[in-house]
Amino acid sequence: MWIPKKEGEVLLALDRGAGGEVKWRRVCAPAQIDARGLTARAALIEQATGEQYDVQTLRRLPYETKSCSFELDVGETHPAGLLWTTIVNCERARILVFAIAPEFQDRGLGSHVWRMMQGDLQALGIRKVQLEVHVENRGAVRLYERLGMNAVGIIGGYYLTGDGILMEWDASLEE
Repeated sequence: MWIPKKEGEVLLALDRGAGGEVKWRRVCAPAQIDARGLTARAALIEQATGEQYDVQTLRRLPYETKSCSFELDVGETHPAGLLWTTIVNCERARILVFAIAPEFQDRGLGSHVWRMMQGDLQALGIRKVQLEVHVENRGAVRLYERLGMNAVGIIGGYYLTGDGILMEWDASLEE
């Protein structure tokens, strides 16, 4: 069972079943992460989503540094999850990367960090969030639908291995 609590500025999620502490923490821009750290994050993204990124691509992502991006700290050298966002305009943000290592999936961590990100974005006046997901990534599509996102289009050939689904969360649909 995940029990959220607040410690300073960072919400934590405690996994009492595993006996260890797991927490989402706000993070700096990829440009400030060393090559070894970016290589580990690229491996995590590939493991969790099948998408391949090189270090230079990750370093150049238009990553949000205002507080809306997070990494899953499990007490290891490198994170076990990523949620990186960018603000597109005064009402819309885009998720650049949302990946959780398979051994940490299906524990409520994605939903937990989603709510943290929503709170940060809404405090900035952002009312819509978009992302792209591979059409064959059914688990991620189900998660995004549970989080209130809707499919708004298909992006042909978006991924090397197939099409993408453009999904959007719109706060006005929840009011």
